[in-house]
Amino acid sequence: MTALPAGQKTGRKDFKMAMTAFYMGNETYKRKHGEPFIERVDKNGTEYWLDYNCPKCGGTGYLPEYAAIDRARCWKCMATGYYPHRWKVMTSEYRAILAAKRDAKARKENLAARADFLAKEGFNTDGKTYVVIGKTFDIKDELKAAGAKFCYPIGWHFPEKLENLATVELTVTDCFWENAVAGLVWNARADLQELIKERTPRESSGSEYLGEIGKRLTVSVALKKSFSFENDYGYHTTTTYIHNFEDEAGNVIIWKTAKDMTEYDYGNGNCTARELIKCDLTGTVKEHSEYKGVKQTILTRCKIQNDERT
Repeated sequence: MTALPAGQKTGRKDFKMAMTAFYMGNETYKRKHGEPFIERVDKNGTEYWLDYNCPKCGGTGYLPEYAAIDRARCWKCMATGYYPHRWKVMTSEYRAILAAKRDAKARKENLAARADFLAKEGFNTDGKTYVVIGKTFDIKDELKAAGAKFCYPIGWHFPEKLENLATVELTVTDCFWENAVAGLVWNARADLQELIKERTPRESSGSEYLGEIGKRLTVSVALKKSFSFENDYGYHTTTTYIHNFEDEAGNVIIWKTAKDMTEYDYGNGNCTARELIKCDLTGTVKEHSEYKGVKQTILTRCKIQNDERT
């Protein structure tokens, strides 16, 4: 590099000019306007590339879009256009080999730590846990004191079955899916809650089917509950009511109709609602169905007689 006269200060412009003169005399710098090239290829087919051009300005030393800043000079290469940088390109086959090695290593580590992980999550050595069913919020302190663990996907659970609590048994395969890198990962909460619901033993309601399908049936019933929903047919809206009745033996009868069971008395200028309590219900047995483990007799084209109201 050419020395400056004695006593002369070197400013930023002088430094850039000196650096440019140095690079122009360098053989490698003369290749800066050439294309990137491969320095070497290893035994796995990995290519090691080298490029002398600045990756920011492309080797020009200037960035026209920044003309208002330092006269568009590239600060990465100090406006020389020279900035050697390297990278490597692996073959798809070698990438697959490395990925397999990483997965094998992660799986080995996960298997080594699996026993501790399952014990921490509340599973016994057989890979089972027992989920407490029913409402647990009011007894959460007692459950915690008894050694239960809580996790969001399944709630409160014990590693061993307790006789004084209603529980559902779940296994590791029920609760987790296996990822090669992350190990065991919890299944979705919605799926686990549905599984718990399916395995929860259903108590017999005592309800039985009544009558024969297609035949008329008359039975004394009490109205337990009703609910309604609206149907929008575009040009008008209708309301459908579903009435739930029970007879003296606890058999459930369902009537789906457009008729509201509430009657309104407008006498003396007042509107009084009179709710149905009991009646003799006559209808045609449409079908025998089951809802949440409860047998139901579905009636249609019903008629109410001898009704008692509030």
